[in-house]
Amino acid sequence: MKLVARTLSLFIVFVVTAAIFSGTAFAQGAGGASSGGAEQVFIKVGIIDIDGVRANSKAVQDIHKQITKYRDQIQSSIQKEEKELRKANDELARQRTILSPDAFEVERAKFEKRFAELQKRVQQSKQSLAKVQAEANEKVDKVILEAIQKIIVDEGYTLILKKSATVASASALDLTGDILAILDKELPSVKVSDPTK
Repeated sequence: MKLVARTLSLFIVFVVTAAIFSGTAFAQGAGGASSGGAEQVFIKVGIIDIDGVRANSKAVQDIHKQITKYRDQIQSSIQKEEKELRKANDELARQRTILSPDAFEVERAKFEKRFAELQKRVQQSKQSLAKVQAEANEKVDKVILEAIQKIIVDEGYTLILKKSATVASASALDLTGDILAILDKELPSVKVSDPTK
């Protein structure tokens, strides 16, 4: 997610740089120098709440629903194994007085192996869930970038800033709803890969 956020930030910096240079070139090409020799740069500015777009998009809500379903399935399976391990631990404690020390050590080693395997499975499940969620979110961010580019081309914006990078702005500059509408149309849902496979 940090990589995607960094990509969005770099994209916006690129847009700002391109806007300044293209605006300057436009003003020069149009003979737009003012009386003091200063160049006029015409910039159409927009503001986007990227976090707001992500949070309210149909695709991200769909991803969240799928991740929750997978997490519940994994937790249910793990809780079942934990219950079996508790029973095995109780049985091991009961057998301590019955078994010889060597036989008890063998059974204890088996139990510890099962416990370590469960811990490993829990860790792998967390990593798998995080991985498939990140992959799904990257698909959303790709379409957000495409939507920003579409707005730039279709409506002639030369400068689009992240809302989090601005101190204050007029509501007329806010393109969040426009980006959200494009995203919801282009990507209403995202299929999240099964983390158990």
